[in-house]
Amino acid sequence: MKNYLFLTRFTELFILVNIVVFFSTIGFGQCKDDITIQSVFRDPTDPASLAVRLNTPKGVSSQQKSIIENSQNWLVFNPDALGQAATATPNQQRQILNDAVLQIDKVSIQRSLETNPTLIEVKITLKMGLLEKVNYLVQVKQLSSPKCLQSPTLLKPIDASGKKTASKTKFVKSKDRATSDIYVQGLAEGARKQKTFFSVDALLKRRFSFGHNNYIEPVFELKTSTSPKADPDSASLGINYVKTIGIKTNSSPLSSFDFTNGIKLESDTDFKNVNYVYQTRADLVFRDLSFIVANQPVDIIPFIGFELGRNIKSPIDEAKKRLIARPFFGANIYFQIYQNDDKVFSFETQYTRRLLLKREVFFKTNDNGSFDAIQINTKPRDYVKSSFNFDFSKNFGFSASYEYGQLPPKFTLVNSKFSFGLLFKGKFGKEE
Repeated sequence: MKNYLFLTRFTELFILVNIVVFFSTIGFGQCKDDITIQSVFRDPTDPASLAVRLNTPKGVSSQQKSIIENSQNWLVFNPDALGQAATATPNQQRQILNDAVLQIDKVSIQRSLETNPTLIEVKITLKMGLLEKVNYLVQVKQLSSPKCLQSPTLLKPIDASGKKTASKTKFVKSKDRATSDIYVQGLAEGARKQKTFFSVDALLKRRFSFGHNNYIEPVFELKTSTSPKADPDSASLGINYVKTIGIKTNSSPLSSFDFTNGIKLESDTDFKNVNYVYQTRADLVFRDLSFIVANQPVDIIPFIGFELGRNIKSPIDEAKKRLIARPFFGANIYFQIYQNDDKVFSFETQYTRRLLLKREVFFKTNDNGSFDAIQINTKPRDYVKSSFNFDFSKNFGFSASYEYGQLPPKFTLVNSKFSFGLLFKGKFGKEE
């Protein structure tokens, strides 16, 4: 009986969606020998995209290719919102259904599957930012026949009992430090007949979802070097709450806001200088900017925030128990220069400027590893790191980096350091 009621309700909602959203643009007809959806799944390398496999019995003509890549012929919507429409007023139904339909940025044919030439893989890129829900529907209004309406396809398979099949979390490719869950850069710098120094830039985090677009995120970061004259000597351990808000307005240059609130301990690597900090931050995620670099992927994510805290341990009396208040802003920038399968040549940069409202200590490291407080002021602290990366496999690559600036808690100056080394990066994704 429950299954019957479920099917009845789902059928009613599906008919309602078609009447309100699609009626003016589609007709009815037979779909024999037409292009049909075989499967839909999330693209593990791009959380804002879906991969759709099409069955093409007669192949794809140039005219059909143009139709397939027309984003107006595809619909992606969230059926979770449809349950509210059954008891809503007509005006409320219209708003609910409008909110359920997701904005599509672009559609592109990725490749023909070599194992079966009648299968075509299509990528649908959304304007909603991260795609975390598993139960979206994908529907095709027109692929080759103007009167052909394809059946909706569940993004995640449903078994006979009506329960969602389990998905597997795996470690997949990421683009840069800002989009990675694990990022480890091991670098070396030196000159002929001089000592070689080594440095590490590491990021470890894991995002756990609860509710709609809400996340808890433990984070560990480390930037350090064996060079006493060029050691950022910065580590932090904390936990964040992240809220993602998607923007559906086509006229907006932004696709989403990421709001982060968290607490952390920031320290040097010897734990001699430790601060307790509360941080709030907003990241602005722009829409597709591939037109900037010859149609290659480009990400520009500016951010603004505030750090508030107190020193809890310091080797310098002047720094002990000082209040910390730092507005900050900056940007993470990434653009892809070249790609051939997993081989990717790219550029990334991270820039942060901290504006100190309370005086903090600026440390200088001596040759023997000790350090002195040389200034106590509110001078702004800048930090920038830029890297050219060549990924020779899914998660490994070579990296050439430039680094300049100061990081809390010691704010020791890294003065124009160049280095070269290996890079390991990736993120946790779900395999359908």
